[in-house]
Amino acid sequence: STWPGMGFSNVGLVWCTRWDTGWGAFYDTAHEVANAVLVPPVMRFNAESTGERCRKIARAMGAVGIDAMSIDAARRGGPPCRFSGGAAGLSVPTSLRATGASNKDIPSLAAVALVDVCAGGNPREARLEDVVALYTAAF
Repeated sequence: STWPGMGFSNVGLVWCTRWDTGWGAFYDTAHEVANAVLVPPVMRFNAESTGERCRKIARAMGAVGIDAMSIDAARRGGPPCRFSGGAAGLSVPTSLRATGASNKDIPSLAAVALVDVCAGGNPREARLEDVVALYTAAF
């Protein structure tokens, strides 16, 4: 765990990692489970700021026809942005509610997420209202 920690501390990570830290602390939720729930809304939130990255990810995922799509269509309709989490077919929660989280904690979770140091690489800035909306969408 030291080597990955040194790596992500030096390069910055996307919001998903920032937003799942507080949730894991509040509810003793594993990082991987939190990411399975939070990746889809974070990818949708970041779509407008991804440039060609969404298309590259779609290509890597084996998407057919992604190169013929406009960048906007690739961002919103390509597999990365339709991603429903890596939890399909596994016994992994697919919502905050399924982890035992309470929606009354969303404001506190959002405040913790905004001060976490892990998200320097996210392509889009977020305000408290944005984080609250994303947690609500994941609920």
